[in-house]
Amino acid sequence: MRSTDRPPGPSRWIIPMATVAVVLVLIVFAVWVTPRGKPPETTFTAVNIPSITPRPTRPVITPPTGVLSETDPEELDKLNEFFGELPTPEVLTPLTSKKVKGVYVPIDQSIEPAIELYKAGHINAVVIDFKERGGIFYRSKDPELQRVYMGTDHVSKQLNRLKEEGVYVIARIVCFADAKMASAHPERAISDQAENVLTYPGEGSSSFLNPYDTRNWDDLIKIALEAVVMGANEIQFDYVRFPTGRSTSGERAYFGNPDDLPSRPQAINRFLETARVKIQDTYGIPVGADVFSIVIMSRLDGNTLGQDWPTIGRTGIASLSPMVYPSHYANSSNHYSGNGQGTILGGTLFEKPDLHPYDVTRLALIDGLPVTMAKEYTTVRPFLQAFTANYLPSGYFMEYDAAAIAQTIAAVYAAGYDEWLLWSPNAEYPAEIFTDESLQVPQGTDEAPPEP
Repeated sequence: MRSTDRPPGPSRWIIPMATVAVVLVLIVFAVWVTPRGKPPETTFTAVNIPSITPRPTRPVITPPTGVLSETDPEELDKLNEFFGELPTPEVLTPLTSKKVKGVYVPIDQSIEPAIELYKAGHINAVVIDFKERGGIFYRSKDPELQRVYMGTDHVSKQLNRLKEEGVYVIARIVCFADAKMASAHPERAISDQAENVLTYPGEGSSSFLNPYDTRNWDDLIKIALEAVVMGANEIQFDYVRFPTGRSTSGERAYFGNPDDLPSRPQAINRFLETARVKIQDTYGIPVGADVFSIVIMSRLDGNTLGQDWPTIGRTGIASLSPMVYPSHYANSSNHYSGNGQGTILGGTLFEKPDLHPYDVTRLALIDGLPVTMAKEYTTVRPFLQAFTANYLPSGYFMEYDAAAIAQTIAAVYAAGYDEWLLWSPNAEYPAEIFTDESLQVPQGTDEAPPEP
């Protein structure tokens, strides 16, 4: 499944020296209030961006300027030869990071319930869609993006309401799962060696943009910067990966001479590093990414997807959101969601993972701790299951009511993390989730955070 707010004469010459002094004061004031590190295009008329009352944030983080995800000099040379040198920002803007507790609201759902949760103090951030699979929900200033996507003004209403209330807005941008752009520019899609565009049953029988093609990176960064200009406080890249499973034709993807080709994780990492430089380092806007939680426990899966858990969090981006959904771990059924055995987490076999929201979420996150405790690793902000997985076989899923969702939040805290996002495709987040009683650790479980 799946940004710091930037706000955009004397009368007659009676005493000449006094007038000069006034002019100098006005010049100094104008320089002082001019926002630094602001994207050049600021003429979006569809959205009114009010000023926001500052709220407490974490300390300023000095933006990294180098390549953190690749320490092998030979591999770094290979990366630079294939993609070119990592750009450096002309101006470095300090990043102020925020400790986020938020919810996702799709483009077709009302934003008002989330605003009520914010007013009640239950959340401090909302994720909204600026780009989904094959569509943008604003009118791009870039002619080619507007031509391909035929953008709408749908996100403007959501964004305006959130900004009116002072809510921290995270702009979700779906990356490489994009059949529309792949159709408009097949030369930028994943193809076989005969240049036939591939489709993938595991991705809705759709085509996928090629993550090795930096033209695709450019478009995504352009969309992100337009979201910043419109008022987004943070950028969140989703589907920042290669497709899952085999192609419909059975043909293998061809990306170029294997001897010259960086690995899939290196391609994804270099995209995130480039986006970090052009957005986060330059304008002080946090950049985050969503990843499959399976990559925490399986480096093989991570290599296939291009989401390598040990290195993707060392790209210098501000946050990483593993989608820790118990429903997404293999169960013991013969259903497509099962493997006939189940999933082992923390030495415990879960034949029906969806029935254990607290234990599965907590143990999955603990698996990642040895990596995430490193000083250079980014903030881990899990996406949590706030939906009922009724597509699973009978007996293998449960209703994710307020109590179950609260257990996943409690599991985040018990695993030693302090940020989270809730994912519901219908934006259903009962207020009962956030009561002190609901957020208690279930009886019979270990309340103590794990040792590093």
